[in-house]
Amino acid sequence: MTLKRNHAATGAGLAATLLASDGAGWRSLARRVGAALALGWVYGAAIGARYGVDSMIVHGLGVAAGMLAVLLFAAPSFFILLAHAGHQADLQGMLEAVSRAIATTGLVLCGLAPTAALLTVSTEGGVAAALFGALGLLAAGALGLRALHRALGTNTGGAAIRFLGVAFLGFAALLAARVWWLALPMLGRGHF
Repeated sequence: MTLKRNHAATGAGLAATLLASDGAGWRSLARRVGAALALGWVYGAAIGARYGVDSMIVHGLGVAAGMLAVLLFAAPSFFILLAHAGHQADLQGMLEAVSRAIATTGLVLCGLAPTAALLTVSTEGGVAAALFGALGLLAAGALGLRALHRALGTNTGGAAIRFLGVAFLGFAALLAARVWWLALPMLGRGHF
């Protein structure tokens, strides 16, 4: 795999390779997003471990689906809004920023996976397990959106750009939360 070769050739870790701003081409962006979705899947499998192997697969796919929904539905509309507001953002720069934000989310989720597995499997109640799972998703999603906000420079633009940046963060968070609510049985089984 190219990520493995890049890691060995440059001596950089996986996180540095995924988050590097290298003016990457389409294939590199797709690999970055694929790796991020796989890292998110690990977290989903960890929180689904409480309910068995089938649940691990479903939760893994559900976490990746929430990340993918933001990538496919929220990011393009945000780019169009920024263009209409006069923000100078090129498509390649936008795609790179979004892919790095998804990579940030995936890395945080994967880092939280062992703790999430321990907490969700060892807690007595399903509500506490769902709360631990949701808190991990919230933390990783917030850090990913923060990375996107910084990469696009929407915090330094005019008032309209700042407003659109904040509005997008809210929309992306609600979209991911809705997908996770629907796709993750742990959250949708009435635990909240």
